[in-house]
Amino acid sequence: MHAVYDQEDWRGFLQQEVERRRIEGLDESVRDFARKLGMDSAQFHRILSGRAPLPFRYLTRLVEILGMDRRSTAYLEELLRLGRARSQDEKARCRERLFALRGVAASPVEGRQAEFYAHWRHSVIRSLVGSGGVRGDGAELGAQCIPPVSDREARESVDLLLELGFVVRGPDGALRLSDAHVVSGPDVPVEVVRGFHRQAIDLARKALDEIPSVERDVSAVTAAVDASGLSSLRDLAKELRQKVQKLSHETRSPDRVYQFNIQLFPVAFGSGAVSP
Repeated sequence: MHAVYDQEDWRGFLQQEVERRRIEGLDESVRDFARKLGMDSAQFHRILSGRAPLPFRYLTRLVEILGMDRRSTAYLEELLRLGRARSQDEKARCRERLFALRGVAASPVEGRQAEFYAHWRHSVIRSLVGSGGVRGDGAELGAQCIPPVSDREARESVDLLLELGFVVRGPDGALRLSDAHVVSGPDVPVEVVRGFHRQAIDLARKALDEIPSVERDVSAVTAAVDASGLSSLRDLAKELRQKVQKLSHETRSPDRVYQFNIQLFPVAFGSGAVSP
């Protein structure tokens, strides 16, 4: 695993890599590294010492120098975004993407690909394609969804997945996933992701009435915590998401698709607490 995944601070990673290259004789000094980066050495010293941020325009050249692949590059870019984040919501989203990229290889959903989150059926159809053996236009996948979607809607989802690059058609005509896992990237608008979560919550509400208990698990815990406890709960939720991704990644012959929701929200504030 690339060394960047051990870091939660981009500056610490950069300092580590500069020192590693110096020891291995790839660069004689910090000035050499700055020159390869195309940056004034004085500015680079300010960046390493924490007196200035690393401008995003140097990211492309930096990952070329360090020989980073797409996933590790996405992780480093997310570290840079985390360093610039101001709101707690923005920081939480950055950490969630970092956690997903660190645990299981996941490609970020970017730009126009945000349309993937417009309807829940797109992600379900994608997962069904990942189960293997899908040929043709994929219209038959609609009947496998819960609740079922029409043949037309299933075909539209397959067409969209092909257009966005989430699914490709092999030489034998079979559909397959281009990447095993995806995670929302920084270019996906917050309201789009929130809309997807609302749909997932609606599906969970319907499952309470329509899915037999033996085929689902719905539970709740009401707990009184302090601010540090909230941080720990967030970490537990991230760890659980990572374990679910790992389980999915290691399942060789999947025969069903599950939506795994985790909901954590306040239902009361004590007299000494400050509500957000």
